[in-house]
Amino acid sequence: MEKHAVIDNQVAFKAVVISGILLGLLLLLLDWAAFRLSPEATTFTRAAKTGVSLVLFWVVCTSTLRSIERLRKKIPGLKLLAAGIGVAVVGVLLHQLALQTLAWLKSAWAPAPDYAMFLFYAGGGFIAAVISLINFRVRNKRLGNILEVLFIALVAWLFFFFTK
Repeated sequence: MEKHAVIDNQVAFKAVVISGILLGLLLLLLDWAAFRLSPEATTFTRAAKTGVSLVLFWVVCTSTLRSIERLRKKIPGLKLLAAGIGVAVVGVLLHQLALQTLAWLKSAWAPAPDYAMFLFYAGGGFIAAVISLINFRVRNKRLGNILEVLFIALVAWLFFFFTK
């Protein structure tokens, strides 16, 4: 394996692990804060918690990809896509394992783990990675914006197509 490829893999792996741990901790902290602010889960509090968790996820995932890109300018796009999905999967896995542990310990504030979130967050990691990749690699700003809008429209269309 080429020396640059090994360094690319090491940088991506370390960034994914560190960011995955950070994401898992932030999601766990969000669960704790949501329970402290509103012990009775209402529709509004669940929606607010979901919104905040998506913002946290987006910030951690895109900042990780930006860090990888800045550390390794010529890293292949597929490795960035894998890193985006990896951050999501590692973060959610750690979050769910912590919730499972807290459920075994009978913690009052911890919600039940939901392992089905893997696919949702892995898809979100892919979307964040594609949008970040467009921003990193497309030099023409107008073309980049058009590609972003088209990609988001495609994702929205696929979402509504498969959920009806």
